Amino acid sequence: MSLLCCLCRVKIPVFLALLLPLSCGFADDPRLHVTKIWDASPHNAFTDLARFHDEWFCVFREAEKHVGGDGKIRVITSRDGDTWTSAALIAEDGIDLRDPKICLTPDDRLMLTMGGSVYRGTTTLQGRQPRVAFSKDGREWSAPQRVLGEGDWLWRVSWHGGEAFGVSYKTGAPEGTPADTGEWTLTLYRSSDGIAWEPVAPLAVPDRPNETTLRFKPGGECMALVRREAGDKQAGVVRLGPIGEPSERAVQRGSHSPYPHAKKTSEAAHVSIGEFLHKRVVTGEKSERACTDEEQDREEQPAFAEPGNEHT
Repeated sequence: MSLLCCLCRVKIPVFLALLLPLSCGFADDPRLHVTKIWDASPHNAFTDLARFHDEWFCVFREAEKHVGGDGKIRVITSRDGDTWTSAALIAEDGIDLRDPKICLTPDDRLMLTMGGSVYRGTTTLQGRQPRVAFSKDGREWSAPQRVLGEGDWLWRVSWHGGEAFGVSYKTGAPEGTPADTGEWTLTLYRSSDGIAWEPVAPLAVPDRPNETTLRFKPGGECMALVRREAGDKQAGVVRLGPIGEPSERAVQRGSHSPYPHAKKTSEAAHVSIGEFLHKRVVTGEKSERACTDEEQDREEQPAFAEPGNEHT
């Protein structure tokens, strides 16, 4: 299941697109239908979706416009995907909460990861730092809590082996300002609780990499899908090796991997940074590097679903 945001003349509503098995010409497939599920604010955008306790939870930003203002995070819920009601509205004074991402934690809670941007009444970015919030039922949420450092943007969190993993991107200066002339950087982080994060390794992706999603294969291999803002601006895929043993905190907490056959490494912070494959995932062009038969077999397996993230 996926979410689409569509533009209308007055408001940007949230639409739910029910995507059943896709094939060529799926736009004409009668099994596909699109339904508006929310339009209460002038700008409703940047959606994510999760299934939790037999309910759908959809999260997105509400604001007056795309840039500027203090955006809030709306949480709406539905049991059947047809009837939706508001479950929560998350706000922080003076902060534009943006791009919420929702996931399930190993201790059966919902976790929100959000960008926290500062505009101070302008449309020029003056600062930012990621936020996280947690809920046991999707209705009562903890207050947004700052994580990482000023200038970071922790785009999305994926849990694996009882730990949270995510990639933060950072720019030398706010985007679009005269000082923003350098390369942007990616860093892979890990956390045992989603609040205290430690760096694992930098990801050497060229051409201003930024918004990154991680997914783990059943064998423990991690893949990163990366947006890029320079060069040909095509998205890229980074193949990472298995990301080491669980941290000491996770072991003390009694966490265990849902993948008992995952390959282990001897150092907790070790990650094998693989080749930047530069697959043309946007245009559909073939990779510049041909896959071996063994790699092709692995890629054809339905390997990216993981407990708590089957909606992705």
